Amino acid sequence: EARWESPIGAYVGAAFRWALAQDRLALTDRSDARIPPGGTPGFAVVDLRAGYRLSRYVIASLVVENVGDTPYRYHGSSINSPQRGVLVSLEGGL
Repeated sequence: EARWESPIGAYVGAAFRWALAQDRLALTDRSDARIPPGGTPGFAVVDLRAGYRLSRYVIASLVVENVGDTPYRYHGSSINSPQRGVLVSLEGGL
């Protein structure tokens, strides 16, 4: 019988999201209210995560999104980014 057990212990991770400035606009983009005048600025954002597997079925974790509290907007979305966010979780399963 082959069995795989999840290791008990800590883990860490990071994510890096970025975009270059979007300033080469088509004529229709220039009149689009979702796009700032002159285009959408570039950005770079770092997210960090860490956690600990307490048992085969339980994981505690901490995620910090947008560590530098960088303002950003995905081009054409009309939605400004959320500020820094922190998520603490405790997950269990069967």
